[in-house]
Amino acid sequence: MSRRYLLVTAVTVLLVGWVEGSGPAPKELRVFDDYSELQGTWELQEMTINGGKSKIAGNYWIIQRDRLTLKTSTGREEMRITVDVRRQPSWISFSKNRMGCYDSIYRIEGNTLHVCMSVNAPRPKLFDVKAAGNAAIFTYRKVKPDPPPLPANRDSS
Repeated sequence: MSRRYLLVTAVTVLLVGWVEGSGPAPKELRVFDDYSELQGTWELQEMTINGGKSKIAGNYWIIQRDRLTLKTSTGREEMRITVDVRRQPSWISFSKNRMGCYDSIYRIEGNTLHVCMSVNAPRPKLFDVKAAGNAAIFTYRKVKPDPPPLPANRDSS
């Protein structure tokens, strides 16, 4: 191989690398997955069962990735969840747990999460407690995260 060929090849590689590396800085990429909309803390607002609605306070779902922590006035339990947003309505399934969470359907409307769960029965197909048999609809509202603490006031003197 000639020196000239090697020199041209080296310069070409350097130029191509420089051109590809120039330009604006890449934008931060946000990755969305099936769990992204569910992330955060959800406070239970009401439960509909047997045609009646009950206001509920002090119950929370805290979802981080594929983990759900169920926090109630009587206890706390962590379980794994799986979701399938390709189903209509979307499915949510729970790992074995003591709190009584069963395979369910869900939908999110803004900051409201609706979960329809059948107890000891097949997964509901509709958000209808009568059609689903032994089912309940839980309505949650997303809790805004606490604002970050303000920096301490530092004297420059």
